[in-house]
Amino acid sequence: MIQEEEPGAADHRDVERELLAAGWTACGAGDWAIALRSPDGTAAARISPFDPTGPYTVTLYRLAARTGQVPRLFEHRRLAGGGDLQVMEWLGPVPEDEAMAFQRALAAGEASVARLAGIVREVHDRARRELPWCGPLDHNPANVMRAADGRLVVTDLFYADGPDLYRTAASNPDLVVARIPEDERRFMTEIPLASSGPWQPGEKEAMRAALAAADERRRTMDVKAINKRVIEQFRAGGEIEGMHREGLLLLTTTGVRTGQTHTTPMMFFRDGDRLLVMASNAGAPADPDWYRNLVAHPAVKVEIGEDAYPATATPLAGGDRTEAWAAIKEAYPFFADHEAKAGREIPVVELARA
Repeated sequence: MIQEEEPGAADHRDVERELLAAGWTACGAGDWAIALRSPDGTAAARISPFDPTGPYTVTLYRLAARTGQVPRLFEHRRLAGGGDLQVMEWLGPVPEDEAMAFQRALAAGEASVARLAGIVREVHDRARRELPWCGPLDHNPANVMRAADGRLVVTDLFYADGPDLYRTAASNPDLVVARIPEDERRFMTEIPLASSGPWQPGEKEAMRAALAAADERRRTMDVKAINKRVIEQFRAGGEIEGMHREGLLLLTTTGVRTGQTHTTPMMFFRDGDRLLVMASNAGAPADPDWYRNLVAHPAVKVEIGEDAYPATATPLAGGDRTEAWAAIKEAYPFFADHEAKAGREIPVVELARA
């Protein structure tokens, strides 16, 4: 199998070359990924250059493993540039009428698939909250397949809304740049488009150039100006460009050096009755300024939804922090990438109403 590497060290081309050299053979391609079959025929590798929904699909496979109605997953790895590798048991096709009956049962939550249907809804709801351009469930009967032991399993239920995403990348690259980090879309013009393509001549090159120009514009923007705009939009109660209002709060801290107040927009996590925020700093090696501020001055202000109140900020420690961080990464898989990039323990802070 593939040699272990640091997370994100290999991209989709590296993985494909390594597997082909090990005797795996090409066995298919779709819009988002190619597939290779293991030398003994018992496993398949799905390799995508760019797949935002990959971690959510894998979360589904792991949470629903005991139902026997999802593929057995042998390995998953996020790849450099936003790619995704899934190695799973080999699956065969199913007659269309049988596949459609399974999909209908799943959509209706029938008893035979009720547990799976509940997990699908939970993970898909999470993906819709967190991922820009996350599409509806894919009820294509081709996604129902048969394992070697005869089980019917469902695959690839989650997908990014490709037509809308790529249309936006062509017409408004600044919006794509604002909503998908650069290191998570480096290879978004490398997807195969085997089903709905091919790419038109010059289309990929033009899109890459437009996104690169938008990245450069974003790098030269004043971060304070961006935060100021988000804060104004949040407080005005309208749509917030590039963010989901329901997952956002404003945290006001007191500066360590200046003693002045600073307000920062950030996402949060509900842990039962507790409100938690994560000082990942998007995977930067240093803690964010707001975290250093609240360590020195735990009295803070929270604005969330229509509510605003004083709060006390307390960093979690020990087993409490470990359990909360595990739950956060399960709910928001991209925090595992932040942790790997940062090379430090990501602080988790409880914001308790004062």
